[in-house]
Amino acid sequence: MTTKDDLLFLHDFEFRQRQREREIEHLREKAGLHAVQYDKILAQGGAQRDAMAEHAAAVDEAERRYAKETLEDKARYLRIVDDIMRLPPREMEIIRLRYQEAHSWGWIRRRTHYEKSHLFRIHKHALDLLGEEGT
Repeated sequence: MTTKDDLLFLHDFEFRQRQREREIEHLREKAGLHAVQYDKILAQGGAQRDAMAEHAAAVDEAERRYAKETLEDKARYLRIVDDIMRLPPREMEIIRLRYQEAHSWGWIRRRTHYEKSHLFRIHKHALDLLGEEGT
């Protein structure tokens, strides 16, 4: 069963992926700045070396967490897209345009040439069909 929350998830999927990639890149860059001074820090020992080790551990942990979240999100994404592909063509197009491609209702109305009320009826029917697939 695909819910409205699933469709909103689909809408934000690409944004979340890019956000995770930026966060990892930021952590890696920060670690890279420290790596330049790594030999010097190792020679000095003490608190700086401990701080560097903690930062490296934080980067590793974040990468593992993001990799797990990404796999889970991709599995959910594929399940939702599979459900959408089972809809009748008209309903599939409306759901795909709205949630997968993130177009506004006005843009979809102009593209499909449906009146606003008819467009919303098709949308509601698609949501009903998506909800029924799981029952």
